[in-house]
Amino acid sequence: MSTVDGIVIGGGHNGLICAAYMARAGLHVAVIERNPELGGGCTTEEVTLPGFRHNLHSNFYVGCADAPLFRDLELDRYGFSLILPPVQRGITFRDHTCLVVHRDPEKTAASIARFSEGDAETYRKLYDRYAVRMVMAVTLMYGFGPVAV
Repeated sequence: MSTVDGIVIGGGHNGLICAAYMARAGLHVAVIERNPELGGGCTTEEVTLPGFRHNLHSNFYVGCADAPLFRDLELDRYGFSLILPPVQRGITFRDHTCLVVHRDPEKTAASIARFSEGDAETYRKLYDRYAVRMVMAVTLMYGFGPVAV
């Protein structure tokens, strides 16, 4: 076994990002992953019907599209693209109602308001605080914005 400068345990997106920045800095890095595929929560699998692929874990990417790692690591050169659908998720209830989370915060607030105007207003305030005014801090907190090496 050759000598390495660092070992990253876990080949999920955060581990891979860390390893890529280390390699960009000239370090020899080993990534150890117990699963047969790299990517962790960002993997896509065909689990229900043939040809219908799902991402089973990944669902919250505040600020991801603006993260410097995409530019720093030139991920588009390797075929990476980020798809952010207009509807992020939906929640259905036993009474046949549902709540839908959209990329558009006003559409989400309208969906919440069908249950509670107060909760819809709270959502607007939280969205403004964390997705607008604090987007860079949230982006960094979720591991999408390491500083360029």
